Amino acid sequence: MTTGNSRTIDLRALPLAPGEEQQLLEFLGQGEVRASIDALGRSEILESRFSGVWITTHFNGAGEIMGRFIEITPVPRLLTAQPEDVALGRKALDQLIGAGMES
Repeated sequence: MTTGNSRTIDLRALPLAPGEEQQLLEFLGQGEVRASIDALGRSEILESRFSGVWITTHFNGAGEIMGRFIEITPVPRLLTAQPEDVALGRKALDQLIGAGMES
């Protein structure tokens, strides 16, 4: 990680034998951070016991796992806001603050 590059491993694309995915998840363990996102289905992001190593699981409406990834990065991509959304949020906040200051 010294290069600043992030890496993503698609666990469903790996030729794992039965039980190996679960063994890998148990080895990675769980850290202190957990996030859940509800957008086009539920996604769960867990920090592993290794700082900067995240496990992201995507579920369908029936709660079945549709995808599972290990992401090595300071912040998982799914948790970062798009620059355009940040600009819109800042503009909306500035407008609300400005309106409140005038009252």
